[in-house]
Amino acid sequence: MRPPPAADRPERLPRAVLVAERWVRTHPLAVGLFTVASVAAIGLGQTYMGGRGPTPLTYAFPLAVCSYGLGLLAGVVAAIAVSVLWLIDAMNHGLPQTQANVMVALRLFSNLVIVAMAAVASATARAREGYLDAHEELGRLRSDLVSAFSHDLRSPLTAIIGYTDMVRDSVHDAATTEILDRILINAHHLDRLIGDMLTAGDGDRTAPLDVSTFAAAALFEDLRGEFDGTPRTKQVTLVWQVDPQTPLLRTDRTKLASVVRNLVNNALKFTASGSVSVRAGTDPDTGWHRIEVEDTGPGISPDAVPHVFDRFYRANAARRTSGFGLGLFIVKRLTELLGGAVTVRSQIGHGTCFTVTLPSQSHDGTASTT
Repeated sequence: MRPPPAADRPERLPRAVLVAERWVRTHPLAVGLFTVASVAAIGLGQTYMGGRGPTPLTYAFPLAVCSYGLGLLAGVVAAIAVSVLWLIDAMNHGLPQTQANVMVALRLFSNLVIVAMAAVASATARAREGYLDAHEELGRLRSDLVSAFSHDLRSPLTAIIGYTDMVRDSVHDAATTEILDRILINAHHLDRLIGDMLTAGDGDRTAPLDVSTFAAAALFEDLRGEFDGTPRTKQVTLVWQVDPQTPLLRTDRTKLASVVRNLVNNALKFTASGSVSVRAGTDPDTGWHRIEVEDTGPGISPDAVPHVFDRFYRANAARRTSGFGLGLFIVKRLTELLGGAVTVRSQIGHGTCFTVTLPSQSHDGTASTT
C-alpha cells in the first residue's frame, strides 16, 4: 500500500492526541491504576538508584495524568502522597530534618502546580466537548424542525395548487387567468422552496439524480419567468446572460435550477439597489460549465466568508433579514451532489459573486473524470 502523502501525516498526531486525551477523561479506573502503578514503580526505582534519580520530573507525568483523568481532588491527594514518599525516602538516606522539610515543601508546591494546570486543562476540555455536543444537538433539533415544518406545509400547498388549476380551467377571462397564473407560479415556487428545505433536513441522505440534457439559455428563461412574477424592489435590475458558446448541460435540471434560484434569491435579499447579474459560460481552464451570480450589495465580511455555506449560519448583517440560514447550505449540498463546486468572493462595499462550476455528466448521472 502506498504511504499517505506527507501533507496528510501531520493530521494523524493531533487526532491521536485527541483520542488519548478523551480516553484519559473517560476511564477513571484505568487512570487510577496507572497512577498507583507509576508512583510505585518510580518509588522503587528511586530506592534502587539510591535517591539519585530525577524525582520531580519522573513524578510529574503520573500526577498530571491523575489530575486530568480523576479531577483536582484526586490530583491533590496524589501530590501529597508523593511528597510524603519523598520525605520518607529522604529521612532514610539521612537528610537533615530542616533541609528535608524545605525540600518537601518545594516539591509539594511544584506538584500542586502541575496538578492545578492539569485540572484546568481537563475542565476546559470537558467544557469544550459539552459545547460541541450541545451545538450538534441544536443542529439536529433545527434540522428535525425544518423537516417537520416542510412536511406539514406540503399538504395544504398541494390543495391550493390543485384548486387553482381547477378554477383556471373554468375561467375564460384574460385578466383573471393572468392572476391565477401568477398564483400558480408562486405556489410552485413555494413548493420548490419546501423541497429545498427538506433536502437541507435530510442529513447525509443522498437524493437520486434525474439527469437530462438542456441548454443553459432554456434554464435561464424558465427562471426569468419565475422571478418576473415575484415582487421585488424596482431599484434592483436582474440581468440574465448566457455565453453563446456555452455547450449543452447534462445534469439534474431541477437541482441545478434550485441552486441558481437560491443564489439569486440570496443576492436579491441583500441588494437594496444596483443589479444582480446571472451569467452562464464555461471555465477557460477546465472546460467545466460555470454559472456566476454577482450582486452590488454590501458584501460579506472576511471573517464570515468561510462560514456562509454552513447550515443555519447567518452573519451579523443577515440577522436583519428574514430566513433560516439554509439557502447557501442547500446550494453547496446540491452542487456537490451534482459533482461540482461552489465558491464565493466578496469585498465589503463592492458586492459578492458566487461561482458554481459543474463537470460534464455521464449517462448514469456520475461526474465524468475526463
